[in-house]
Amino acid sequence: MNHDLFFDFSKLKPNGYHYVAIGFSLPYVLHLPIDCYDIDVEINLENQTGFLNIQIIIEDHWKNQEEGHQKFPFAEENILIEREHDRQAFYRYTKVWVFIPTFSNDPSKPKDLNSIWDQVTRTRDSYHALAIKSVNRFLEIYRFHSKEFHIKSLAGRELWFDFIFAFMFNENLPQSSNSNFTIKIVPINYWGDIYPQLSNVPDRIVSNIQKQLTSPQEVPLSENLLLNAYDHLDRGNFRLSILEAETAFEAAIYIHLQSFYSDEPDKLQKIDKINSFTSLLRSRVCRKALGEINFEETTEYPDWESKVWKIRGALVHGKQLQVSEQEANEAVRIVEKILTYLLERPKTTPYQFLSKQI
Repeated sequence: MNHDLFFDFSKLKPNGYHYVAIGFSLPYVLHLPIDCYDIDVEINLENQTGFLNIQIIIEDHWKNQEEGHQKFPFAEENILIEREHDRQAFYRYTKVWVFIPTFSNDPSKPKDLNSIWDQVTRTRDSYHALAIKSVNRFLEIYRFHSKEFHIKSLAGRELWFDFIFAFMFNENLPQSSNSNFTIKIVPINYWGDIYPQLSNVPDRIVSNIQKQLTSPQEVPLSENLLLNAYDHLDRGNFRLSILEAETAFEAAIYIHLQSFYSDEPDKLQKIDKINSFTSLLRSRVCRKALGEINFEETTEYPDWESKVWKIRGALVHGKQLQVSEQEANEAVRIVEKILTYLLERPKTTPYQFLSKQI
């Protein structure tokens, strides 16, 4: 067996299986010994549902002084600084392999290496998604026990540049306790340092920045919250994305009311006494500030209530633990649409999301 693909696979337990093997690296370090970790993951893959035992092998590849001097021979001693907790790592430290068992004794499955390889490569995206799901469960449990709060879940997009997709064909009989793997691997298109793709923002944005820098105008809280929602969405923190999007909506309404009634302190006191956001939306003071729009009678209201407000409540009160990327994506889109309609504001939508039609 070739051990040079990433690192030594000797800790893998063959268990009589062939494996789809997916390798990538994390943008932070996990303080764990090199080992094979078993994880049970709920799956829906190739019409299979249930729990699957998946193996994960991790290894931390720290940068060291010798490597640094090879790359920068002109530098002084100790050019690399080691930090106990690198919360903003720009290097990819931890190497990860995810091993998904497949095609064991199922008589309906192909038996030769090339046929199996053709079949698994056709469903490569499903295996990638399962690998990300497995690693995110691993990271969540690691974060809980280690208290390394800066560890974040993965969306997957940030890992594609160094994804390795391989199939490990076990030549030994299923009942054998030893492995004799033949490996096929998808060619790696790119491997090396990552640099930002630089492109200047449009002139109108530059002009807006320049104007606001010389004015007392602050960035509205609602806009920062909505940008946070996009950040969470991009990073795969879908639960937090919905929470931030709804909070952005509520903040935008309150800010608008404070501005609209800035010369009417009695109205502001009345608003402060309304202790429910839904009651506030139904109130006469809110309707007047929104140009006599009754939000409950708009076409946007049902989507907001079912796909943002109720999901947010279920998440906050522990009735729902997880949300999908599609649900989070839709929640952000709905909030954008409502704020544009009610407050006549331009969309926040970052350029990275324009192609997703949010």
